[in-house]
Amino acid sequence: VSEISPVAFPGGSSEVSVDLFNVGIGTAKYVVAEISSEAGSFAQEKVFIGTLEADDFDSFKVDMMVSPTVDLSKDNFLNLVLKYKNQYGEEKELVKSIKLHVASQAMGGGFDPIGMIFGLIMLAAQLLGLFVAGKWGYKRFIKKAQ
Repeated sequence: VSEISPVAFPGGSSEVSVDLFNVGIGTAKYVVAEISSEAGSFAQEKVFIGTLEADDFDSFKVDMMVSPTVDLSKDNFLNLVLKYKNQYGEEKELVKSIKLHVASQAMGGGFDPIGMIFGLIMLAAQLLGLFVAGKWGYKRFIKKAQ
């Protein structure tokens, strides 16, 4: 998984980008990727990739709807099953389990009133500091020069 954008959080939706590399010496034909997770559902659970030559690369994106009841206290995984035929026509299956980070609602874009108030206080303090520094500079250099 190369990217999950935006960050996955309960009840939200994210776009999952998956990169595939054929690092073998043979060609993988009729490659089909099946993606699933207990943490949510996907708009498209099967993606046809086609043929991956030796040292070839491909990628795909799929939309994920994260379950609002996902358990954040345990590890969540994306399960990826790649089905293909090797250069001899034999059907092969590769199973990968990739750890999925699911953020809490507040981290994922929920409303955070404490953080907003703290940010406004810090902005006001910075503006006050600029005002005091400007007034001091004016008195020190401009008024003195006149």
